[in-house]
Amino acid sequence: CILDQDGKCMRYFATPVVKSLNYTKAKEYIMRVDGDALGKILRDYTQGECTVILERPLVTPGRWKATVSALRCDEATRTIIEVLKAKLIYVDSREWQIPMLPSRKALPRLPKTASDAEKAAHKAKKTAFAKETKDLSLMVAQRLFPSVTFKKDGDAALIAEWARRNNL
Repeated sequence: CILDQDGKCMRYFATPVVKSLNYTKAKEYIMRVDGDALGKILRDYTQGECTVILERPLVTPGRWKATVSALRCDEATRTIIEVLKAKLIYVDSREWQIPMLPSRKALPRLPKTASDAEKAAHKAKKTAFAKETKDLSLMVAQRLFPSVTFKKDGDAALIAEWARRNNL
């Protein structure tokens, strides 16, 4: 999401990706950032003073494929931003979510002595909490940017608005 200084959404887009054969021995496909397409999109907006805010990528050993994908995409995006000589700031999800989304009570940590049934119930609650976060993100983003069509969430727009409000 690209905002002007007044908070008007100048451009909202999904990160351009291309499907390519995985580079491991397994015959499977992966989605990679289309560096050329992303560079062309950002080039017009990085002339002069520009700051790019990226959410810190997911790094969770329990979700290996998602972690590798997130880090691979982050590195490609970061390289493009560096080539364009834009300022880059990383933000943790909680840093922007707390001021931008309605407050909710966080899930308590599960004790190490929890039974399998308790672990399963907690996992279901975590999944529901994550879905609720995406739903809230979409709802707030649609309220702030009614002219923008969002797909699954409004995270990018809310991160951009959070950064604008914090003069980043």
